[in-house]
Amino acid sequence: MLAIRALTSISFNTYREAVRSKILYSILFFGLFMISFAAVLGEVSYYQNLRVIKDIGLFSLSLFGDLMAIFLGASFVYKEIERKSIFNILSKPLKRWHYFVGKLLGILATLYIQLLIMFVTLVVVISVYSDGLPPNLISAFLLICTEVTVVATVALFFSAFSTPYLSGFFSLGMLVAGKAGETFQRMVSASENEGLRFVFGLLDRILPALWTFNLATEVTYEIPVPPTFVLNAMLYGFAYAAVLAMLGSWVFSRRDFI
Repeated sequence: MLAIRALTSISFNTYREAVRSKILYSILFFGLFMISFAAVLGEVSYYQNLRVIKDIGLFSLSLFGDLMAIFLGASFVYKEIERKSIFNILSKPLKRWHYFVGKLLGILATLYIQLLIMFVTLVVVISVYSDGLPPNLISAFLLICTEVTVVATVALFFSAFSTPYLSGFFSLGMLVAGKAGETFQRMVSASENEGLRFVFGLLDRILPALWTFNLATEVTYEIPVPPTFVLNAMLYGFAYAAVLAMLGSWVFSRRDFI
């Protein structure tokens, strides 16, 4: 019961602090602008307007969702350390993992709401040019939410032991590498050097397979996606985030703030 109260309190306070961030709203504004601007680009693309809107819209959801995740995950713990407010929080009868997981839940709640706002905007823009929603659009949104969950957890994990700049840099590197995971798989198959095969294979196993959460092509060209694929991808993403959250809690519990 104490754990639930602690998690609820910390997550709510984190959400309340996050929604006051001007940088967060700036990223959200650019995301909404890109989704709306996709309609303008669609107008100049002969007979391709709906495809352009879907492609750029989903790209914007993923990109700006990931940027918000890195910003929030990399900076929030350090802010409280810098303001010394973390000492007041940790002096209360709660464990450090309560604080870490509560922060993560508050960040995720903020991100899901921002993503929902952008998604609703995309749906409205698509509805102007189409009689109905394209297949797989909801699935694509769910996988983008899963991707952002992983990225936010990665950023918060790094923030457990480093500065915001290093956390942001490491998180951005993981994001780029995770998006290129399919390339690592091809390198493993193509390389004849056992050492390189081992390195690329190790990276493929350690890095989050963020490329599996991208359904932009399937949505744009209305390619069927089995529900089992979406479910398995979501289970993988949340399992990866859960393991990383446990590791982050463990690292954070051993951090010396003095």
